[in-house]
Amino acid sequence: MIIDYSGLSQKFMDKMMRLVKQIDTRNPIKKFEFTYNEEPVSDVRPRKGRHGFYDPRSKEKKKMEKFLKKLIEERDTEYILPLAGKKAPIEDLHVIFYLKPPKSISNSKTKNFLAEQGFIKPVTRPDSDNYLKFLMDVGNDVLWYDDSQCFNIKVEKRYSDKQPRTECYMAYREDKIDFRILNS
Repeated sequence: MIIDYSGLSQKFMDKMMRLVKQIDTRNPIKKFEFTYNEEPVSDVRPRKGRHGFYDPRSKEKKKMEKFLKKLIEERDTEYILPLAGKKAPIEDLHVIFYLKPPKSISNSKTKNFLAEQGFIKPVTRPDSDNYLKFLMDVGNDVLWYDDSQCFNIKVEKRYSDKQPRTECYMAYREDKIDFRILNS
């Protein structure tokens, strides 16, 4: 973390450095990552049916939610996410969606190689934010209490001739920062 101390007194700077050190020792940043080996799904608007509105992606959401819950149960207790039910921040969220390349790319060895290396980007629909919205909705009450906790998000769409998948990397703190340490 880079902090700009210009214009502050030395006494205040020392106090802030102690505070940052206390925060990092009492509530260190933890990491959690997973790969979901299914075709990435984009979120869509609810549809109106005969009996009211419904979510056309509810089956896919339940499948991914079941995967995440099982994954969290299998991990060591150190990596069990304490975020569902708490309002601790997700410091970093990096999501990469690997999509199947279109036939115009996958039929050409040169284009396929360039797509795998990231030189040919998927700039077609669905949009990256629709893929992200799907993940954010599934993560509610599983990975985090609410997706509003995620504030530093990086999203990528890439082509992969191998397995279409979603890779997610998270950095988080277990609890909110306790500002009572300011008085100590």
